Amino acid sequence: MTFRCSLWFVLFGLCLSACAAPAPMSGQSKHTPASDQAEIQRLQQRQQELVSRMQELQTGPAAATSSCQAICGWTQNICDLSERICRIAARHSGEAEFKAVCAQAKLRCARARAKAGRTCNCGAT
Repeated sequence: MTFRCSLWFVLFGLCLSACAAPAPMSGQSKHTPASDQAEIQRLQQRQQELVSRMQELQTGPAAATSSCQAICGWTQNICDLSERICRIAARHSGEAEFKAVCAQAKLRCARARAKAGRTCNCGAT
């Protein structure tokens, strides 16, 4: 009986300590430089995958019959990812590393648009 009683008090104490943990204040950001860097790296990797696919399609054996719809879609996705990267970087406007990441993302978008424009009329992608 003593063991059960002790176990009950331990469990009760754990429950109380878990309930006593401070809740995050409203307005407090869950974004940290480290979590934002990880998200940016994930988005950059996706951008690079799209750039590689686009290059393969434009320079590979099927370049003459490449699908402008695919190229324009990938270009739009690359630019959308650039916007997302820059929004995340803007949370850390005082840090040069984040500014550089945004500038690189914008450059990747501009390059994708220029490459797409060589073979396709993507309009305002």
